[in-house]
Amino acid sequence: MGRHFTKAALCLTCVCCLIFAALSGNQVSGVDRVYAAEAKPEAAASAEQARTAQKDGQLVTAAQPDISMSAMDVLGNLVNEERLFYAGEFKGRFVVDVEPYLEIRETGDDSSEVLGKLYPASWGEVVEWGREWTKISSGTVTGYIPTEELSMGYDAEQLAREVGDRIVTVNVESLYIRSEADQSSDVVSSAIQNEEFYVASTEEETSDATAAEAEEETAADPEVAENDPVPENDWVCIQYDASDESVKGYVASQYVTERIELDEAISIEEEEAAIAAAEAEKAAAEAAETEAAEAEEEAYVEDSVSDGSSQESQSDSSSGGSQQTTNESPVYATSDETYLLACMVYVESGAESYEGQLAVANVIMNRVRSPLFPNTITEVIYQPGQFPGAHNGVLDGVLASGPSDSCMTAAQEALAGVNNIGDFLYFNGWVDTSSVGSYLTIGNQTFYNY
Repeated sequence: MGRHFTKAALCLTCVCCLIFAALSGNQVSGVDRVYAAEAKPEAAASAEQARTAQKDGQLVTAAQPDISMSAMDVLGNLVNEERLFYAGEFKGRFVVDVEPYLEIRETGDDSSEVLGKLYPASWGEVVEWGREWTKISSGTVTGYIPTEELSMGYDAEQLAREVGDRIVTVNVESLYIRSEADQSSDVVSSAIQNEEFYVASTEEETSDATAAEAEEETAADPEVAENDPVPENDWVCIQYDASDESVKGYVASQYVTERIELDEAISIEEEEAAIAAAEAEKAAAEAAETEAAEAEEEAYVEDSVSDGSSQESQSDSSSGGSQQTTNESPVYATSDETYLLACMVYVESGAESYEGQLAVANVIMNRVRSPLFPNTITEVIYQPGQFPGAHNGVLDGVLASGPSDSCMTAAQEALAGVNNIGDFLYFNGWVDTSSVGSYLTIGNQTFYNY
């Protein structure tokens, strides 16, 4: 990057000289005439224009064209114009992609104290550029890094597109997620406004679906996306299951907004605190896993001696038949818990039928009753790694705007004991049914147990 900056500086010096020549009335014509000290006689100039060159054993006469170049033309030939006049979002910013990390030092000296680290695909602000060391600011750290390791401005944007994470945000009320980049492919799940997804790596992000097909679908279901055709039939492949990165689907690109996400520097103190927290979390998770295994074994022993007729009936219906509505013991919940449950139902199944919404509410209530999960609605919903919408800001948005009436009714009925899925604890938009025990499909979601 330092070499690019030096080249740009030399080019700017050339511009000043060329502009001065232009303002003095001198026309810059031809590469030879840019550097000519004086005009040659007309006859000599004509003779010089006809040159001969030996090529492949034949004599070829090449006449030099009479070209006229302005000062900016010459500059454009010397340096990339986009880089020189860059004014994009990375102006004054930098991006680094150094393995395993780049140290940020207190001063421009290899022996000075290390204040923090820049891990691969990180960015920040350029405070002061230097030929060997550049002062930068990223995250909570301000210090110096080697100039040769960073990319700035135009080059920073190009590098960011290569190494950053692409994230899309849904910009319509609800949106179908399809199995293929094709308007006629199966719907595997749905998303609601402001929900975010990582873009999956794939070479296929377009399909042969027509704009007419897009209009036909949105007209049939006005609550899903907008009544506008997909421009140029563009699609984006996303990872829509936070617990399994291999589960991918496609959304129409006109209904999402894309951004590039990069990391920031981490200070030495922050890294040490993060390591300590990770170790504590690991120990807690291992303890919880042991406790859950013991509880599961205890529950299995109890089930094995109980009457299994109701469980057998549930198994028959869940593996391919119709759903059955049963009555469970009501669960008391405060108005805040009821509202939270309704909002979570809207996040996960706002575009589904009422039966699908009731089913999602019952998954949450089944978990509250299960010894494998926390025993409160709030803890179940916010349990790490379970409901992505509870951690990426989507649930916060619904809590602020409110759930639909049907989702509120579904939450109230589930709390009252109305159950249409039995004891299922899991659900997803797409499930490999050969890898689960019993299951039940309602709309675009499958409910199951292992």
